[in-house]
Amino acid sequence: MRTSSSLTIGLAAFLAGAGVYAPHLGAQSAMPSQGSAEQVFADSPSVWFEEYATRARVSPDGRWAIYSRRILDLQRGREAKERVWPGLTEQRGAAFGPRGELVLLGTSGSHTGWFTQAGGTPTLLSLPPDATPQWSPDGGEVAFSRAGATDSVFAGPLGNARAYPVAGVVTGFAWLPDGVSLVVLALEPHGTSTLSRLDLANGHATVVARDLDAPTLFSPVTVAPDGRRAYVALAGSGAPSPEVRHEPHANRQLSIYEVDLGTGNRHTVTPPREGDAFAPCVASGYLYWTHAVAEASAVVVPTAGGTVRLVMRGAEVPSWRPDGRQIGFVYGDWRWVDWGIDWVRAVAGSPTTRTARRRPSRPIWHREARTTSGYVASAPLREILRRSGSPTSAGRRVRPTGRATAPDSSSCHGRGEALPGCRIHTS
Repeated sequence: MRTSSSLTIGLAAFLAGAGVYAPHLGAQSAMPSQGSAEQVFADSPSVWFEEYATRARVSPDGRWAIYSRRILDLQRGREAKERVWPGLTEQRGAAFGPRGELVLLGTSGSHTGWFTQAGGTPTLLSLPPDATPQWSPDGGEVAFSRAGATDSVFAGPLGNARAYPVAGVVTGFAWLPDGVSLVVLALEPHGTSTLSRLDLANGHATVVARDLDAPTLFSPVTVAPDGRRAYVALAGSGAPSPEVRHEPHANRQLSIYEVDLGTGNRHTVTPPREGDAFAPCVASGYLYWTHAVAEASAVVVPTAGGTVRLVMRGAEVPSWRPDGRQIGFVYGDWRWVDWGIDWVRAVAGSPTTRTARRRPSRPIWHREARTTSGYVASAPLREILRRSGSPTSAGRRVRPTGRATAPDSSSCHGRGEALPGCRIHTS
């Protein structure tokens, strides 16, 4: 299988608060739909499909971005390797600290966790290693979610944060400008998400909007400078249709929505287009988000060399039948909103559904195949865009890298056909 991913990262920005001006962009309307956007960074790295949902986080002053374990200088449009301070033997992540400085997740000596640089040496912070920290507007407190405690959000002074139980699984959160409350996005058991305002003084949560069609694994949320509007990635303004969620080629691309925190009313601020717009972030009066597009094809590559034969566009993770006469493959659109759902259909029978892993399953034949097909990564394009208004960034197709490895061995056993899973093709 050859996967050719075209991944466009668009960090688009507009004035998120009424009356806010940016000298480098000029005065713009407070309504995102009334302006335009501009590219601020682009590159084309060689990555696998797990990188599809990689998001960018922008520093409070809008100068820097954390993206795929790199620090980007958005003003100069380049990677800023000099910003990553030395002293850690392993770096696993990064965040912006209480004054907008860089804090790193990594290992120093026998300690693993979040570090800041104090006095020229790494200093371990009182944060769990599985935390995703965000500091309050005044830098006096920190809030975070934890991979090991998904039903709570934590907030308070560093080293003394309190756990606040949440109804559902926390997928996103953000500080309100007042510094005494959070907005929290949580996935409900029935598959939709709820946006709430959490008062940190008494722990009371007020529901802002229910039945949101948001991503199921993680979905960053952000708040406008006036504290009256939140921004979140959604596939639509209403609740998702279970039937449509099971369609391999459903029109369910993510767009950025503005949610009124007083009424729950919402409307899109990015037009629907190919790929997903997600991970909104407000910085320096502008709203940024990430845009991604992926493509894939299943091909037959002769081991002795020769012409590559296209089997099917939009297919991936192939598996040969033991006699080499047929090939099964996964097919369907990449869409982040339904990433945590798998679809299984019997070749002879009616469709059934089940919960899935985070990646598609390949078809497994009854006996071990005598031949295998390749799984080739691509060099996706990533763009960071800055826009004053609704984005209209254009995606671009990218070359394949030719890097290959063996197919995944996860299951969709026997005669199963998965949506967007297993199909049988006679070669």
